[in-house]
Amino acid sequence: METVLGLSVTATNVQTVLVEGRDADGATLEHGEFAAFSGDVSPARASEQVAEAVLSLAQAEGHRLHAIGVTWSRDADLEAALVIDSLADLGFDNVVPVQLPRAAEALACSIGRVIGYRRTAVCVVEPHTVVLSLVDTFDGEVETLIGHPMSGTELLDWVSSIFDRDDWRPEGLFVVGSVGGLNTLAAWLEQGLG
Repeated sequence: METVLGLSVTATNVQTVLVEGRDADGATLEHGEFAAFSGDVSPARASEQVAEAVLSLAQAEGHRLHAIGVTWSRDADLEAALVIDSLADLGFDNVVPVQLPRAAEALACSIGRVIGYRRTAVCVVEPHTVVLSLVDTFDGEVETLIGHPMSGTELLDWVSSIFDRDDWRPEGLFVVGSVGGLNTLAAWLEQGLG
C-alpha cells in the first residue's frame, strides 16, 4: 500500500502521521510523538534517531512510502535541517519540505474529507506564529491567515471575527501546535466560539 509520512518538527519534539494513499488522501494509519530534541542527546544524534524511526516505518510490512513531508516551527530550523539531512543519509530521496501554512491547509483538507465536513478550520498555534486555515472540502477553496502570537482572549477575538463572516463558518475547528496548554486553549476556544 502506498503511503505518505508527515513529520512536524519543533525545537523539542517530532510528531508523525502516516496516511494511506499516494496523495495522503486516505485513512490515517498511525501517528505518534516523541521527544527527539530533549537535550539528553545532541541534535545531530536526535535527528539520526528520527531518521531511523522513519526507516522502520518505511520497512513495515505492506507500506511503500511515496513521500515524506517535513514541516517545522520557526524556532526549529536547525532541527528540521538535521532531520532532512539524516533522512537523505539513509537513502530517502522522497523528502519534501512543506511550509507551515501549506501543512495546515493539507491537514484541514484531510480532516474535512475523513469526517465529512464541508468547511473545516485548523488553527496551528506555535510560539512565534498562529496559522488559521479554512478549507471548503467540496470545492477546494482555501483561505489561510497568519497572525502573530496571541493571548487566549486575542486569539478568540481574532478567530471569532473570521468565523463571523457568513461564507466561512466552519463545521469544526481543530487546534494543533507545539505550545504548552493546548488542550486548555482548545477547550476555551470551543466554549467561546460555541
